[in-house]
Amino acid sequence: TSSPSYLLSFVRSNELFGGFPIQALAPDRAGVRLFDTLAGKDTTPTDTSDVFSGIVRETVSRVDNTLVFLLDFNRPIAKQADIYIYCFGYRKDRPFRDMPKIQVRLGLLKSGLYDQRKKRPFDAIGVTRTPRTIKVVIPLSLLGDPHYIMTSSASYLGEVPLDRPAWYTLSLAP
Repeated sequence: TSSPSYLLSFVRSNELFGGFPIQALAPDRAGVRLFDTLAGKDTTPTDTSDVFSGIVRETVSRVDNTLVFLLDFNRPIAKQADIYIYCFGYRKDRPFRDMPKIQVRLGLLKSGLYDQRKKRPFDAIGVTRTPRTIKVVIPLSLLGDPHYIMTSSASYLGEVPLDRPAWYTLSLAP
């Protein structure tokens, strides 16, 4: 059977499941490039061979007690696009269900910060935008001072995804 209650009976409350490769994220060092679809491509504004308008490069770094996400786009972000960043903290000494699960929604008309479905003050994070780049700064305290981070980002035009999000696991251990 594949009912949710049957499948969940195999999951302990203090562990994560999945084959996510773990990448170390040392403080105040060069960031980790999570993905880069532009590696080796000419990305000048006159290049019209690629009409993709979603996230093409994502880098995350740890600066002091924050995570800094840098999302690059190969063309200006559409006014109707919504960008999402998901960050789930994990500590071995706390059940995963008790850890914050942060969702950042960035849109021209509506932006928000949520811990699961609970709205949080948006000014708890820092956001800087240019036409082709978004930088988001998330305090580690907002994530429960985790040892690990599971993260993903995605862009949508209405209900249509503009990219294929993947999940990444980052180790914050010293």
